[in-house]
Amino acid sequence: MVIPRKVALQTAGAGLALILTACTTAQMPPAPSAPKPAPLEESAAAEQEPCDTEAVQDEIGRTFSENDAQGIKQQSGANQVRVLRPGEAATMDHRPDRLNIHLNERDEIIQLRCG
Repeated sequence: MVIPRKVALQTAGAGLALILTACTTAQMPPAPSAPKPAPLEESAAAEQEPCDTEAVQDEIGRTFSENDAQGIKQQSGANQVRVLRPGEAATMDHRPDRLNIHLNERDEIIQLRCG
C-alpha cells in the first residue's frame, strides 16, 4: 500500500506537534518568598551585645586554668567560652555570645575576643 506524500506529511506534522506539546511544562507560579526580618536599630543592637571583652582585659598575661573559665565567662557576660591553644583546630563560625580565650604554649592568656 502506498500512502500519498501529502497525507504522510500531514500525519507526520500532526504527530510531531503532539509530541512537542506533550514535552512542554506548565508554568508554575513563583513560590512565595519568606518575609524579610525587620532591621535592628543601632541602639537596640548595642544593648544586646552579649559579650564584653573590655570587662576581662586584666586577664591577659595570666596563666589560664579551667577553673578560671567560669569566672571569666561571667565577667564578660558571654554565654559560651572557647579556649584556643596553639595548633588546635577551631570552627570559623561567628557567635557574638561566645568568648574566645587565646592561649600561648605556656597556657598564658594572650587574647580575648568575642565571636
